[in-house]
Amino acid sequence: MEEKKEKKISTKIVPFFVLLSGFDFMSKFGHLTQAEADDHLDENMEKWKDMCSKYNIRYIENQGAMAPFTYGKFNAKLSKKLLNDAPFCGSTNTCGVIAVFNALKGMGITEDYVEFPNLLNYFETRSVILNGYFGTSFKGLVNFFKDKGFDIKFVSGRKITKENLDFLESNYKSFIFMSFNNKDNIYDMMHHMCITKEEKGFYIHNSYNKENNFPTLYDAITRYNASNGKVSKPIAVCGIRKKEQ
Repeated sequence: MEEKKEKKISTKIVPFFVLLSGFDFMSKFGHLTQAEADDHLDENMEKWKDMCSKYNIRYIENQGAMAPFTYGKFNAKLSKKLLNDAPFCGSTNTCGVIAVFNALKGMGITEDYVEFPNLLNYFETRSVILNGYFGTSFKGLVNFFKDKGFDIKFVSGRKITKENLDFLESNYKSFIFMSFNNKDNIYDMMHHMCITKEEKGFYIHNSYNKENNFPTLYDAITRYNASNGKVSKPIAVCGIRKKEQ
């Protein structure tokens, strides 16, 4: 019997500006109404309180544990086409919101909006893509921090250079980046993650990698997924800090 070949398409075919703009455009039409998002809020808050009572949560490191949470709106046709009828739940589409949560925690922000269910509610009405089936728009994440009064610096595509990442490292507190998991195969999908500066270096949260800690921000961004034997491809990076008073 002939072995089935793995689908493989290089990420080189995707212009990053078009990708980011396309996702941002789709999020303007594929988000939920406030009423729809509010229907999820109470239920998500109960689940969050239950989770926090069992675990001491500083950062969210395991996206799989977010399965009980609702983010987006179920659509039978989209689930069949995009998820092969796998469950539509928070473990599949909340990486962007998790990255925001972790970035805020890394800066010591304690306001109510940092609560994970409140963040889900915020992004469901503004930046969720295609009812949540494509997660969250990266530009939507950037706009969130602008809306909340943070200083941000955003670079993408060819501007993700060592010089620019060294500047971000020196001037910003938390970082969010979006990356292809494998530059050689678009089917390996994309991921949003947060990076914080810890005692041992720059730590990538919710990355599912064997190696999460790196000596510089540049190393963290460019070597993500190397321990899994893949060469990743960063799409966009955002440095975040509190505004100077």
